[in-house]
Amino acid sequence: MDLGKEHTHQERGYTAEGDCPACHNDLRHPGFAAVEEKIAHEPGIHDAGAVLASSTRHASKAAHEHNPRLGRVKG
Repeated sequence: MDLGKEHTHQERGYTAEGDCPACHNDLRHPGFAAVEEKIAHEPGIHDAGAVLASSTRHASKAAHEHNPRLGRVKG
């Protein structure tokens, strides 16, 4: 299956843009180091790594179904 950039979602059998795997490349995670750095710049945050680890462990049920290792994050 060719997942080129120009396509219609209906052609591939998807009803919405969010369902199409070819469109997920634009929604990639920026990386934990980048997110941690962004959190560190917020006022009142002393340990950005701990905040990120806690929020990762307490992610939604859907996120845990997609990635069960979220509960194993230490920090």
